[in-house]
Amino acid sequence: MARLPREINESPYYHVLIRGNGERKIFLEDEDKDEILAIFKKYSNTECFKLIAYCILDSHAHFLLKVDKYDLSSIMKKVNVTYAYYYNNKYQRSGHVFYDRFQSTCIEDKKYILPVIRFIHNDPLSCGFAKKHDAYKWSSYREYIEFNEDNLIHYKQNILNEFDTNIVEATKKFKEYTRAQNEDLFLDVKDRKELKINRILEFYLKQNNIKLSELGYKQNKIHRIYLVLKLKDKGKLSIRQIGEVLHLNRGVVYNIIKEHYKEEE
Repeated sequence: MARLPREINESPYYHVLIRGNGERKIFLEDEDKDEILAIFKKYSNTECFKLIAYCILDSHAHFLLKVDKYDLSSIMKKVNVTYAYYYNNKYQRSGHVFYDRFQSTCIEDKKYILPVIRFIHNDPLSCGFAKKHDAYKWSSYREYIEFNEDNLIHYKQNILNEFDTNIVEATKKFKEYTRAQNEDLFLDVKDRKELKINRILEFYLKQNNIKLSELGYKQNKIHRIYLVLKLKDKGKLSIRQIGEVLHLNRGVVYNIIKEHYKEEE
């Protein structure tokens, strides 16, 4: 079935989420994160859109855009195709890089712009990549709080003016606003669960010096059992989902779970 065209809204503000296909990490190195930002900078000069906020993690990235001309789908198609070409060429692979085209939500009420910016800047802390906002290099947070004119983001002054006309006071209040307790949640419910699962898996494999592709080997039986049960209990995943994450046959996963609960009876 052909995809339906995305609805074009009157508001020019969009929160966009791009993520790796099959939960794959698509921004593996600093160079990759530099590249996606360079692509956005390149097209913002030609496609009439402005980047207001961003955050790039290993498997996904958030962007807040103001689209002045053209439609969002045309812009994101160029961004995604350009990065996919770079990524596949660098890592000598083929196929889809991104999960679907992209996810987006139109911000029809301007009162949500600040909460979206806060949510984007909080993402590295929520996902466990940093303990402090200014410690994470790959978000626009530092561009907002540092007195530096060489910024990738636009409308910084307009955003800070929402807090105070004095730049020093505005920056202070912006920091306080970002750190304040909140229930902001935009375009990311599924990602948080996936990231939690990925971090459990990555930590265990690294700690035990095992590759995911080796988990099915006979000598790794104890590790295989541990991870299946861990993802079942902590991740609340189905047998099919556990099999996909661990690259194991569903029958293997089923037998491990069956034996475990049989022993508990």
